[in-house]
Amino acid sequence: PEIMRGFIHRLRSDVYKGKVTLPQLLILDLLNRQGASKMTDLAKDMKVTTAASTGIVQRLVLLGYVQREFDQSDAG
Repeated sequence: PEIMRGFIHRLRSDVYKGKVTLPQLLILDLLNRQGASKMTDLAKDMKVTTAASTGIVQRLVLLGYVQREFDQSDAG
């Protein structure tokens, strides 16, 4: 519970400061509800291109909100 309170406080602060955008919040909500997801699935749910969802997620990675893992079976 203490970790979650800290996370929520940080997220709220970053939203107010304009560091986290609405699309980023929507991605965080999707990940919270669905768990780990493929980039193509996030793009489909957000109704954006895979490139757009990749950019949104990359900014969340840089902010420290998500961790991205690469699926070796998708390579090629």
